[in-house]
Amino acid sequence: MNTIGEKLRARRTDLGLSLRDVAEATGVSRGTVQRWESGSIKNMGRDKIDSLARVLQIAPTEIYRDSSSEKYMSYDPSRPQMTPQQEVLFDATEDLTPKEMNAVLAMIQALKSTRKDD
Repeated sequence: MNTIGEKLRARRTDLGLSLRDVAEATGVSRGTVQRWESGSIKNMGRDKIDSLARVLQIAPTEIYRDSSSEKYMSYDPSRPQMTPQQEVLFDATEDLTPKEMNAVLAMIQALKSTRKDD
């Protein structure tokens, strides 16, 4: 096994857990678990590492250590984790075309421009 994501996926399947099982147990979306396994999420909060380790019944160091290269997943405590609403938005935009994504971004910018200065 070469990557952290591959280790996570293998351990999850060895335990007979679905993506949804892990998501519910760790308090994230199914898409987030999928992105952990694909390697597209490089930063993980300490609380998520701890809860994922409990669910997968492994030591937390096994989650952020890549045995193939001895690299570690970075953890940046100053970078906030996504809120559940942000995760839903992220998941909802996953398969949008570039044109659709630009339309969504334009709507967000228009919505923000209606804010009154407080």
